[in-house]
Amino acid sequence: MDRINDNRLKEFRQLREEIRGSKEYVIVGIDVGKDKHHAFFGTATGKTLLRRLLFENNRAGFGKLLMQTEAVPSTFFLFALCCCGVVLASFSLTS
Repeated sequence: MDRINDNRLKEFRQLREEIRGSKEYVIVGIDVGKDKHHAFFGTATGKTLLRRLLFENNRAGFGKLLMQTEAVPSTFFLFALCCCGVVLASFSLTS
């Protein structure tokens, strides 16, 4: 178990170093709700690209989120899902 956690920590640190200050990454933070979700788009350098994107918890809502990602020029997107102040998951996509 400790070996698994050590590997996860190493992977997280490597990703953090790769992202920090990079102009290739857009970070998408999503606050998960039962019916609606709130999203924020920002760069790894601290610039806000989109604040307060509200989308429904259905196919059309996630389509709205994906349309916003297509409108942002970026090589990589890092998505972080948060519920009740706890980060549930993070994953990245390439455009």
